[in-house]
Amino acid sequence: MAALDQRAVRLWLAPGECHLDRLELRLVGGTAARVRAADGIVVGVPSAATGPVEEYAVLGYEDAQPGGTFVKIGIGALKKPDATAYDHFKIYEIADSGKWVIRSGANFVDFTQTLSGPNGYAYIYRKTIRLATNKPQMVIQHSLKNTGTRLIAGNVYNHNFLTLDQKPAGPGYTITVPYKIVVAGPLNADVMEVQNNKIIYKKTLKGEDRGSLQFTGYSTMDPKDNAFSIESPALGAGMRVRGDNPLLRVSLFSIRSVVAVEPYIQLNIKPGKEFRWNYTYEYYNLKH
Repeated sequence: MAALDQRAVRLWLAPGECHLDRLELRLVGGTAARVRAADGIVVGVPSAATGPVEEYAVLGYEDAQPGGTFVKIGIGALKKPDATAYDHFKIYEIADSGKWVIRSGANFVDFTQTLSGPNGYAYIYRKTIRLATNKPQMVIQHSLKNTGTRLIAGNVYNHNFLTLDQKPAGPGYTITVPYKIVVAGPLNADVMEVQNNKIIYKKTLKGEDRGSLQFTGYSTMDPKDNAFSIESPALGAGMRVRGDNPLLRVSLFSIRSVVAVEPYIQLNIKPGKEFRWNYTYEYYNLKH
């Protein structure tokens, strides 16, 4: 694990992606090793984030020689230290973070990164987070223009490290999707159960409890399946998330601090072309 410099800290813990006042950075031999949050949860630095944090598949890693560079959209060009396989839990030294422009207004913040990377990879990436006027809604807008000579092929997913009123999932806490869920991996049966198109929590998550699930049943062609809602009858609150591109896959991860429904979408952007996608978050009270 490479030692962090100031650029790495700014990029891994990006504005709006992490509450710095709630984190304690642990250094081991000058290297950032772990982060402890205020609630006692200890994670690796790349995972120390909250909210709708996104991660892109790497570009050009297999082509790069040890000592060379590869690309991670939203981060920049990173140094490949050796011949081992890419590990997204590992911190890689930043060779070139590109040019960043950040604009903000009363109800939005806009990030633009321009990178001329190695081996023909180059892009202009823009992400805008906007709050709606007079209604409880947030929209995240993305655009990615391929300005290089290589195809940008891979995927991007949103962690959606979310909670309702900063409370852990508990009995009756329900995730609903617009299709019948087909369980594709082990189900933590003591934590949750699946009923048709719903995932229902059976207990309050605490300590090291974990609720994870791999599932299918969605269309990979119809964007209407890129949606889910989370509701808590105990809190009387809910939220709905909708994407406007078809799912590549989706998974669920939850611990006491977060419920993360993670939708993946496909990227396949030819040189000179631009791809756009959006997510809309709506928040509401439950009717009794």
